[in-house]
Amino acid sequence: MARQPGAGMVISTEEQPVSFGWLEQSLAFRLRRANEASFNALVGSTQGDLNFGFMAVLTLVAENPGINQQMLSRAIKRDKSTLTTKIKTLEDLNLLTRTRDPVDKRNYIVNLTPKGVGEFDRLRARARAHDRALLNLVGADQSQIVLDALERMTRIVLD
Repeated sequence: MARQPGAGMVISTEEQPVSFGWLEQSLAFRLRRANEASFNALVGSTQGDLNFGFMAVLTLVAENPGINQQMLSRAIKRDKSTLTTKIKTLEDLNLLTRTRDPVDKRNYIVNLTPKGVGEFDRLRARARAHDRALLNLVGADQSQIVLDALERMTRIVLD
């Protein structure tokens, strides 16, 4: 049976309420909305600095000094061209360096610059504070359950 228009999850626009219909019960839709809300809040807390995709690259490079672009691409599940664009931007901002891999000249090794280390530390502190706030919203007793469920979903979908 179809739901009545306007029933359930509703947002209000200046013109009229808008129903989300079947999307109300869609886990994928709710995850996407939560992701967007969280991302927007994080971007606001970093004053529009580098987006989360750049933060992921900085983090993996910081945690894995000397990682090559191929390994980095596999780790963050992004194609080579998308990753190359991000790395080029970070390189142009003097946040990381790329040098030819002496073992495999087709590949590049990526490292943070001193400026990149400072920027990473600053963004990581803000991201951690944001993450703590999100986990506090979920509650200490539920946070590990949510984290485990998200990890299982990610593994199943990506593998």
